Amino acid sequence: MTRLFSIFLFIISSYSLSSCNKSEMEIEEPGVIENTDTIKQTNIMKTTKLKITVGDKVLFADLYDNATAKSFIDKLPLTLPMQDLYEREMVYRFEEALPAYEAHTSGYEVGDISYWTPWHSFVIFYRQNGEIIGNLQKVGRIQKDVELFQTTGNINVKFELVKED
Repeated sequence: MTRLFSIFLFIISSYSLSSCNKSEMEIEEPGVIENTDTIKQTNIMKTTKLKITVGDKVLFADLYDNATAKSFIDKLPLTLPMQDLYEREMVYRFEEALPAYEAHTSGYEVGDISYWTPWHSFVIFYRQNGEIIGNLQKVGRIQKDVELFQTTGNINVKFELVKED
C-alpha cells in the first residue's frame, strides 16, 4: 500500500510540474541575470541628460531609466574624485550601495556609464579590452569625446543635470 501511495504521489507531482511553464518552474535570484549581452538598455529617460565637467572640458551623457540612475540623479549635483583604473575606466566608490536590480554579467562599450555592485563602484569606461564583467548595472552612456579620460589620470569630475528649456 505504501508503494502504491508513493507511485500515486510521483504521478501527481510529475503531472503538476508538466503543467507549469518555464517561468513558473525557475526561481531566479532577484536582480541577477547571467551572461546576457543581448539585453540592451533601451529605456533612455528622454528628459534626463547629464553634464560631465572634466577640468575645462564638458561631456554629455544620456541616463537610462532604472533605479541606479534615479538614485544617482538624487545625489546631483556632485563632484567626485575619480580614480583611473586599468587604463580603461574612471571609478568612484560610493560608501553606500545604490540599488541595482538589473545587474548582470556583460561586456561594456566605450562610453558606458555603469555601476559595479560588489564595491559600489560608479564607472565610466573609456577604453575597451574585451573583458566580460559580472554584477554590472548600466546607468547611462556618454555621447562623445570619452577618450578625454585617456590623458587625465585621477581627477575630480563634476556631474549635474542639464536643464531642459
